[in-house]
Amino acid sequence: MLQLIRGFATARRGAAAQARDTDGIERPPRSSSLWSDAFRRLLKNRLAVSGLVFIITVSAVAILAPLIAPYDPTLQDYSIVQQGPSWGHPFGTDALGRDQLSRVIYGARTSLAVGVFAGALALSIAIAVAALAAIGGRLGDTVAMRFTDVIYAFPELLFIILLAAVMGSSLTSLFFAIGLVAWPDSARIIRAQMLSLQEREFVAAAEVLGASKKRIVFQHMLPNTVGPLIVVTTFGIPRAILAEATLSFLGIGIKPPTPSWGSMVQEGYAAVLATPALVLFPALAIALVMMAFTFLGDGLRDALDPRTR
Repeated sequence: MLQLIRGFATARRGAAAQARDTDGIERPPRSSSLWSDAFRRLLKNRLAVSGLVFIITVSAVAILAPLIAPYDPTLQDYSIVQQGPSWGHPFGTDALGRDQLSRVIYGARTSLAVGVFAGALALSIAIAVAALAAIGGRLGDTVAMRFTDVIYAFPELLFIILLAAVMGSSLTSLFFAIGLVAWPDSARIIRAQMLSLQEREFVAAAEVLGASKKRIVFQHMLPNTVGPLIVVTTFGIPRAILAEATLSFLGIGIKPPTPSWGSMVQEGYAAVLATPALVLFPALAIALVMMAFTFLGDGLRDALDPRTR
């Protein structure tokens, strides 16, 4: 019994010594970082994890499309026009005898590419506008926000259609058309985050030390908006995917024979009563991808919110 008591006391002294800093003051154990804590809470959100797994799966399918697709998406076979799902063609065939499964797989490339690159362009513009508002003081903030209000006043879809009609219907043109329109909401969120950071102690300390406004914004304030930036990006990608699908459905998006989920819905809409599979599978792909990004965005927003810690 005496040996057990001595061992327990030694263990207590060792734990106390590890909890002391170099100045000899005993401190409480360090808590986990924001990112590790957020990652653990994200893993507890089953819907967010399911969305992340689905997005990774769709991305892998898009990257490996030449290896996964059973047929060439542009191959036409008029002997099997508008057939329903079968063993040879699980998603059926369209009006030109093209395999729908192969076109859905290749269509994931188009939709994800537009979502990622257009979302990245919109986020870059939003960061630039928010940074200008923070650097320029009251005048810069007024000019940046009034410009944002002007862009926000235009109907988003009509503005995208106008830009797409001017720049053409290539994939690169869609990137710019969607990205140049989809940034106002993100700019407002980032600007609001920066306004709240201006009242923090580390910003005041940087100003006292003589740091320039530009240095404070880009080296102190902008890195502290990484959490909202991640959430904004996660919600921006499905918006870009839906915009591309809408343009393709209206006949302004990607031109044939390049597969696109929106164009597939548009092509199969005329025969939807006779062959519902022509519309069902590409529309289901759009819905599932948008739902996955929404679940992931909700999970990231909850995980990165310090008030939920």
